Amino acid sequence: MNFDHSDHMSVRIGVVAFNKDAEVVYPLGHHKDFQNFANDMFSEKKLKPTQVAELNLKRGLEVAYEQLLERGREKVQKAIFLYSSAYTEAGNDNALQVSYNIRESGIYIITVAYVEDGDNPYGVEELGKLASPRMNLTSLGPRGVVGPAQDALCQVNCFCPTNWEQLVVANRKFGECYFLNNIAADWVAGNIECTNMSPHKQGQLALINSDVKSATLQTMAIQRWKEEKMTAPLNYLIGLKYDDASKKYIWEGGITNLNYTDWEEGYPKLDEGKCVATYLNIFAEMKWKNLDCLAGTSL
Repeated sequence: MNFDHSDHMSVRIGVVAFNKDAEVVYPLGHHKDFQNFANDMFSEKKLKPTQVAELNLKRGLEVAYEQLLERGREKVQKAIFLYSSAYTEAGNDNALQVSYNIRESGIYIITVAYVEDGDNPYGVEELGKLASPRMNLTSLGPRGVVGPAQDALCQVNCFCPTNWEQLVVANRKFGECYFLNNIAADWVAGNIECTNMSPHKQGQLALINSDVKSATLQTMAIQRWKEEKMTAPLNYLIGLKYDDASKKYIWEGGITNLNYTDWEEGYPKLDEGKCVATYLNIFAEMKWKNLDCLAGTSL
């Protein structure tokens, strides 16, 4: 974990403690190296047990949120780890609305429900109501806390450039980003444009190897087609092309796995071209068809 704040890839951590009220134990960015942070966490210099029974989750979240607003950096992902051995929705301490507002602002909440030996787990596991999707952890989990917590942080830091759509399946994000360009081009030109417009010049026409990816791209295309009030038939290029050397279809990047296909009935037809696009057919279904790599145009 890199605490060198001169490095834009570093992390900044703050610590807030709460019971009936909340206090900033270590301001966001206080620690400049990991060893000092670890020493402070395990030495209990400031983090000490309390006999106060009242729990104010709402105030704890508010103070953590204020720290991120006041001391957080722009254009970086932010998260709050909420660690508690109790949960309540009683009276003014109800944190549901505050947690919703924080999540809506783009900040993630990762909850860790700590269940002590002999305690009823039901109450504290309700802490997950405050969490971002798939980020409610518990000490009773078969994988413990460390692994799932690392996974949650990876999810926080998995995002796409502005105006790009991310592949998300059951609230889990994947490192695949899509951008639909509505400029008509042939397959070769379209593939070059994908490379040029991607942030690190590594983009290419989309690889579709599952129903989920296919549905994601279709939803994007239909939405864009409606928003732009386009009148041309709905279709778009994909990264599939017939390879003369191997005599089979391969994806851009050299991927030859074609376990998933979605051809229109009667296709593929090499006499219509060696490249592939997705077309809306008369049954309102998006299906793959061949097109000429240089003459045929699509989005």
